[in-house]
Formats: sequence, C-alpha cells, structure tokens
Amino acid sequence: MTKNYYALILLTVLLSFTQAFAQFCPPNGFSDGTSLYFFYDTGTSLCAERPITVYVGTSEFSIVDCDNISSVYDLNSGDPIVNLNAFTVDFGFGTCEYTNGTLTNETLSTDSFADLDKTQLRVFPNPVTTGNRVFVDFGSANVNVDITIYSVTGKRILDTKVANMNKAALNVSGLNNGVYMIKIASNTSSVTRKFVIMK
Repeated sequence: MTKNYYALILLTVLLSFTQAFAQFCPPNGFSDGTSLYFFYDTGTSLCAERPITVYVGTSEFSIVDCDNISSVYDLNSGDPIVNLNAFTVDFGFGTCEYTNGTLTNETLSTDSFADLDKTQLRVFPNPVTTGNRVFVDFGSANVNVDITIYSVTGKRILDTKVANMNKAALNVSGLNNGVYMIKIASNTSSVTRKFVIMK
C-alpha cells in the first residue's frame, strides 16, 4: 500500500508537470480555413503532449502532422473557418485566441464558476481504486452544465449534460489507469479538476 501511495504521488507530480505543457498555447497559429497550423518555440512542447483534436466553434480539427516546432490539424467535421485573421481554438483545457497569426489571449483553466460555489465542488473518489463511477458534487445548488473528461493529451473521452441537478455520476468503466481531467462548463464559465484511476 505504501508503494502505491508513493507511486501515486510521483505520478501526480510528473503529470502536473506534463499537464503544464499540455495546456500551453502555441505562440503562433494560422489557418487557411480547412487546416490549422501551430508553431511552438523549440523545446516547449512535445507531440505526445498535444491534443489529438481541437475545436474552433463547433468545427472539429484532428492532428495530421506533428514535430518539435509545429502541428497541423485538418478539418474533420463542421464548417471551415471564415475569419482567417482572428479565431479562437479550444484545446480541451482552455482556449487560445489568435489575431493575424499571433497569440493574443489564452484562457487555460478558469476557476471562476458563476453558476456554483467552486469551494463546494467535489470530484470523488479520487483516486478511483474500486468501482466504475466518478461522482461530481456541485454543492447545494442545482446546476445546468456540460461535463467532459479528457486524457492528459487533450483527447475528449466522455461528454455528458447535467440538467437541474446537484450531483452527477459518471461511468468510467471503459477508462484505463491514469490521470484524467474533468471539465465542468456552463454558459458563462468553466472549471477543470484532475482525477486519477488506479485499480
């Protein structure tokens, strides 16, 4: 048990460091409408830490090429980007806004959540060592939110909607051991929490 506890602490520390890279907005981003091109400073982001899919509005783009300094995403579904000079990309853990190819704003993890008291928000059990469910407790308020679970690489794994409830149960039976991010979003803001599956 002690070995597992120390391994969990080490894994959490390492993945917290990895997560910092996974949430990094590329300093330059361009689009021709059906493809997105991102350029990174050398040594700041590894391909394995970049999301497989990103979103511009409701349009989904999937990664098709990646190296140390760049990533290319092609349109997978939805409409092409209309305004090539100004667009916002959802990387899963936050958004990156680009104007004329340059990063102008990044919102990586917002802890302001207008619809509920974030101090009462709980994700449990954490770590998940038995069972197949993760519970989200919103406190005393009933909320309307979207819940998304992501892998540490930013891949969307599970999406669900919660309507007028103060608790939610998520089936995680299909997930492997590892660290995941759970994003809880309303119309006005979002909050992200980390949880671990270790069976």
